[in-house]
Amino acid sequence: MKRTSFISRMIAVTLICTMLCSTAYAAGEVDTAANYLVEHGIFVGDGNGNLNLDQGLTRAELAVILTRLDYLSTPGGLEEWNNGGQVYFSDPANQINTFTDIPAWAAPFIEYCYQRSLMVGVGDNRFDPNGKVNPQMAATVMLRYCGIRDTDWNYQTSVSKAQSVGIAPADGMDGAIVLRG
Repeated sequence: MKRTSFISRMIAVTLICTMLCSTAYAAGEVDTAANYLVEHGIFVGDGNGNLNLDQGLTRAELAVILTRLDYLSTPGGLEEWNNGGQVYFSDPANQINTFTDIPAWAAPFIEYCYQRSLMVGVGDNRFDPNGKVNPQMAATVMLRYCGIRDTDWNYQTSVSKAQSVGIAPADGMDGAIVLRG
């Protein structure tokens, strides 16, 4: 798959950070941003269509968001993912991870992010799909998404690195978890 341009990736990552960091946004801004994500097929909500913006973002949900963002920039868009990508990354013959704890619905998204080296497991062949995303995880993923190699940063310093390169806000990245809203 053709990788997105650096500018496109920066915009997408900035959008992720702006949308997901647990900073104090006005309710109208959160609703506007959430509506944008829904309109573009990045957020779809739960089985009842609820976006649950006040709940913590899970690792599986982050994998879904990253995958959909990437496929928005392909010629076929999300239709390409729905018609081919999900099938490809669901096929056990095309999987390279050894995670034993991922639900079937999340498997193609997690596999895609794993193969792109955007997200990795937590050890012992586990991904922890229901684990909540914290600021360090979010910053690490954003840096990887932008292709910023971990030569001068690590998990513990990922937030400050993301802030220094301008893909994370200067404040609001200090909470325990990242909210969906």
